[in-house]
Amino acid sequence: MKRKKVVLTAATAALVAGSLSISLYAVESGDEKRESTVRAEANSGTTVPPDEAAGKEKKADPFVFSLPMEKYALSREESGILQDAETRLQEACVARFGAGSLPPRKPVGAPDGPTDSNRRYGLTDLAEATRDGYQLPGGDDKAAAKLPQPDATQTMLLVGRTAAGEKAERYQGLRVPEGGCYGESQRKVRGDHGLHPGRETARTIDLDSYRQSMRDPRVVESFASWSRCMKRSGYTYTSPLTVTDDKAFADGVADGRERAVAQADVRCKFEVDLPKTWFTVESAVQRKLIKKHLGQLESLSASQRSIVESARKL
Repeated sequence: MKRKKVVLTAATAALVAGSLSISLYAVESGDEKRESTVRAEANSGTTVPPDEAAGKEKKADPFVFSLPMEKYALSREESGILQDAETRLQEACVARFGAGSLPPRKPVGAPDGPTDSNRRYGLTDLAEATRDGYQLPGGDDKAAAKLPQPDATQTMLLVGRTAAGEKAERYQGLRVPEGGCYGESQRKVRGDHGLHPGRETARTIDLDSYRQSMRDPRVVESFASWSRCMKRSGYTYTSPLTVTDDKAFADGVADGRERAVAQADVRCKFEVDLPKTWFTVESAVQRKLIKKHLGQLESLSASQRSIVESARKL
């Protein structure tokens, strides 16, 4: 089984229902317990590093950060409210056709931003590196895959298409909604929010800030310093982006070598302050882009608040 890619720069992938995306900014990150963190303050663009004794090796604690664009994306809680409302409407829609009750399932929505931020700058969690190498923890995905699936009729009603791919027009004498019960639920919950121009602006800023930050001399030098550190550990990689694309780590199973490389990767990142440098640079870029498009982004936030409040009442 091919491993999931651990570093993504295509934020738009997160906006497709059912897709897996690694977030490009901290919008809906998990609630993993962390004994010690490096917290980033989005408004100031500064970070709060862990206490370090003089002369001692820097601690490779997970780098928890919050880029300025977080303000203009749905939070995990808000996205969950929308998804729960859509799920209830989908269940009611399928029941309306007399197709029985849908099996328990995890709702999949389309948030206004990516969904997990902890690997935007590559792997930074030494515990994960030690346990999983570069593989993404897949407990939730595996559990979801074991859930009962809708039957053929329910699937047809949900997506609005037959197994042959033809548009489903009617069932049991009733008209099938455009886009199926999925489409109907999204229209009722989100209205025309999906057409808000601020969504595309937010995605563009998210991508552009990432790309611009990688060209900044400070980040380029951090990459070079990281590469030299890795070389001292016995590994030759030009940047933390190329290490995750190593074909040796593509079989979906972390072996001893992969875990060793991943641990060296994380330690080197913190030795050269790469996460802090990259975050600081990208935060500055985002603040400039936000200022340029502030009106549109504030309008997007207002639209988000409106649909979330409406979803609470459904």
